[in-house]
Formats: sequence, C-alpha cells, structure tokens
Amino acid sequence: MTREAKIAWIEKVCLQYTKLNEAWEPIVQAFKNHDFPVFEETWRMFDLLIDTVEAMIDDEFSSLTWFIYENKCGEKGLEVSVGDKLPRACRTPSDLIDFIEYCTANP
Repeated sequence: MTREAKIAWIEKVCLQYTKLNEAWEPIVQAFKNHDFPVFEETWRMFDLLIDTVEAMIDDEFSSLTWFIYENKCGEKGLEVSVGDKLPRACRTPSDLIDFIEYCTANP
C-alpha cells in the first residue's frame, strides 16, 4: 500500500471517530453514563475497524489506536520518540506514518 493510501485510511478512521463521538455525545449526556450494551458494541466494532486498518498500514505496534484515543487524532499533538531520537509532535496522519515506518525499519 502506498504512503498516500495509508494516510487516507487513517483520515477515514479519524473521521469516523469524530462522527461516532458526535452521535453518542447527546445520548451519553442524557443518561449521564455510557454503560449500556449498544454503546459498548458500537465501540467494539470501531475497535475492530482500527485493528483492521492497523494491519492494512503495517502498524505492528497499535500506534493508530494510540493516535486516535490518546492523541485525539493528533489534536493533542502528543510526542512520539523511538530509541535515542528526540521526541516530536505527532499531529497528522503523515506524522503517524513517519513514526510507523521508522519503527518498522528500526525494530
């Protein structure tokens, strides 16, 4: 898969993450929690999508999971580093692919 195709897949998953959050927010606010089966199953299916895309983009380290959930699809600009390399912000799908490619090339 080309670099551009990998970036496009990450962008699609991030868009779906945003849409799911927007769709569920009013429901979660109304019930003041998200402890019900439909919510859990929706996110379980989304996690399967993430797992599938991670396999497609050769992400052996679940970096996409981190990028989406912890880094909020890059909005937080959290830093990544490998080995003795200086940490750098991971704000875009391109940044994430750089990180994944570096990790794959330097196990």
